[in-house]
Amino acid sequence: MSKRRPLPGRRAIPLLATGVMLAITYLLFRENIDLEQIGRSLSSIRIWAIVAAVAALIANFAISSQRYRLILLGMDCAAPSFAKLFGLTFVSLFAAHLIAVGPSADMVRVGYGKWLAGLPMRTMVASVIYDRALAVVASIGVGVLAIPLQLALAVPPEIWLPQVLLWAVSIAAMLVSGRYVGAVREFFRVSLGREYAVRQVVFAALHPLSFGFAMWWLAFGMGLDLALLLVLALSPLFILGQSLPLFFVGWGMRETIVVTTLATMSAATASQALALSVATGAAFFLATLPGLPLLFAMRKT
Repeated sequence: MSKRRPLPGRRAIPLLATGVMLAITYLLFRENIDLEQIGRSLSSIRIWAIVAAVAALIANFAISSQRYRLILLGMDCAAPSFAKLFGLTFVSLFAAHLIAVGPSADMVRVGYGKWLAGLPMRTMVASVIYDRALAVVASIGVGVLAIPLQLALAVPPEIWLPQVLLWAVSIAAMLVSGRYVGAVREFFRVSLGREYAVRQVVFAALHPLSFGFAMWWLAFGMGLDLALLLVLALSPLFILGQSLPLFFVGWGMRETIVVTTLATMSAATASQALALSVATGAAFFLATLPGLPLLFAMRKT
């Protein structure tokens, strides 16, 4: 009996989802989007700002690598060294740009992580799911704490009120599922219930903030007058859009969120906000480039 092959159309889903969100963004702001202004904004970014943004994103990768290592330790696994997991992060994120499958980075992490750690496939899948879940929980936590900061920065209600609803629904879902779903209780036990809890909270919180720093450097290099505190306050929302596995490496959803928030509050024009999001995606790709030689090295061994 021949094995069933996945439908080719499934591989197009992330690209289709990305295209749909970009089209929605354009339709919502078509009167304010100027391709020439986008081009001028992108070409005006200083090289040092790009370098600083890439450095902030690499720090973001390091933080997520240590967070994942603590997940493995919390599962009583013989976790690989930080250096190996850091390399695995580069490989998985670089590969995500080559494979048009939503959770491609997670698939690479599971496959190569199993080879690095010598752990059962089921354990690797669980660890990656726990790590993804912890990143979402961290974004929710930082997002809740950022609401008072947004109020102090005079962010309009049409921006912070949907976030309040989003975070409230998310917290309620966690509390209910944590009570009735054993897998969720196990996630909290592994992630936050041991001697690694304090470090895990710190690393989890730094993850969205470091992403915000990268975006702010690009905005600063572009000449946008965006306050650092404002970008950091919105960073949980930005990275949540960046991390959704339905889209191709965050493209589409990230643009929708960035343009909607910054343009609505008049912090930037729609064209400038779109240029900032595109620059963020480009810087993200540049930050993953060390994964190319590492990928070849892993394949040879």
